[in-house]
Amino acid sequence: MNMRKSALVVITALLFSTLAFAADEFKIDKVHSTVGFSVKHMVISSVPGRFTDFDGIIAYDDKDVSKSSVKVTIQAASINTDNAKRFLDTANYPTITFESKQVKKTANGLVAVGTLTIKDVSKEIELPFTINGKIKAFGGERMAAEASTQINRQDYHLTFNKMIEAGPMVGDDVKINLTVEAARPLPKPAEKPAAEMIAPTRNQPQQELRRQIKVVTKPPQQKPAPPADPSLDRVGA
Repeated sequence: MNMRKSALVVITALLFSTLAFAADEFKIDKVHSTVGFSVKHMVISSVPGRFTDFDGIIAYDDKDVSKSSVKVTIQAASINTDNAKRFLDTANYPTITFESKQVKKTANGLVAVGTLTIKDVSKEIELPFTINGKIKAFGGERMAAEASTQINRQDYHLTFNKMIEAGPMVGDDVKINLTVEAARPLPKPAEKPAAEMIAPTRNQPQQELRRQIKVVTKPPQQKPAPPADPSLDRVGA
């Protein structure tokens, strides 16, 4: 086997091995997902909030979860805490992103390890999550997951605060809670390529006609022979 053929075999093997172990890609359905958080307010209560505009891709391999990954982009201006005075510096930092580097199994379950970027800070965090299952519906496949973690807002230059008698008005610990539904279309059954269709021939219509119509023919009728002339028997008469 020459070098060219050897290289072709190796490339083909790598291609098929990549396809065989490729994770299924699901697009996050934000209509049925929630990116929420909560933070302590005036020490004694928790204020919830959420982001309403986000998108992301989950590559999920249920046979080997370590081959899975997730990438999410959140539009910072979509923050909603039911108070218009609360805001992020969205003009300078319009997005919040999370991109996983690794998905691993631990004693407590699955964890996505990745980089969370808020404002001008990128830090590695661990995001524990659970997979709630997969189903087939509406011509596609859907999966659901839940995740939660906690970050310190000071780490991301979110430093606004005001002291009151009981302590800080806004707590530093931010609890992040995610409920995600994601979908992917299922491949349609392969159609027969046009090149494989048999083109009709000139004789095909007649052949089809012979198969469909049984033609009954009768042998041609022979005319009866004229009666013999009796005068021809009188030879020499």
